[in-house]
Formats: sequence, C-alpha cells, structure tokens
Amino acid sequence: MAALALPAVALAAGAKMKTPKTPAGDLKAGAALYAAKCAVCHGEKGEGNKAMAVVPLTDPKMLKQFGTEKKLRDVILKGMKGKKMDMPGYRGQLSDKQLRDLVAYTWTLQHPPKKKR
Repeated sequence: MAALALPAVALAAGAKMKTPKTPAGDLKAGAALYAAKCAVCHGEKGEGNKAMAVVPLTDPKMLKQFGTEKKLRDVILKGMKGKKMDMPGYRGQLSDKQLRDLVAYTWTLQHPPKKKR
C-alpha cells in the first residue's frame, strides 16, 4: 500500500507528469492511414463521434483502456465491441510498417503535447 502513496504524494506536491514518448513510426504515413481507416468513427483529430458512441481518444476511459503502445496496437489488430457498432480489427490488412505508422500517429492524438502556461 505504501508504494501506491508515493505517486499520489508526488502529484500532490505538483510534480510534472511527462508526456509519454511517441512510438517509432512515420507520422505522415500514419496520418494517411488514420484518415482512411479510423477518422470516420474516431474523428479527424480523435475527437470522437457522439452519433456512433465513440468517445474522444483523449478521454480518460479511453486512455485507461488503450493508453499504452501495446494496448493501442492490440485494439487496432483485434478490433473491439462497441456500444452502437463494432470496431473492425486490421490483423492481416496492415503490414508491420503500416501498423507502426498508425500506432505512432494515433498516439499523437491520444497524447497531445501539453500546453505551456
């Protein structure tokens, strides 16, 4: 239990959280793949789609469920059940390079740079 208290103390003391490092990949190629395969449901900039019950990529629930590189890669490959419609999986439809590029670009939408105050 003491191990859990340390991060809370650090946050309470105003410690800065670093934006996770963007995975390796070609962001321009990833953007093109995202536009072709993901934007219709997830939004052009990851803002979600209320009519389809798709929450923004930056939503805390989305980040908790798919906020790591591995989890993001897995959901892109396997797909998932949705509230109104299912997300298709892309296993066998993307090359390893395309998957890396798509993960890298989607990551930038999930983890936008922190705005300076």
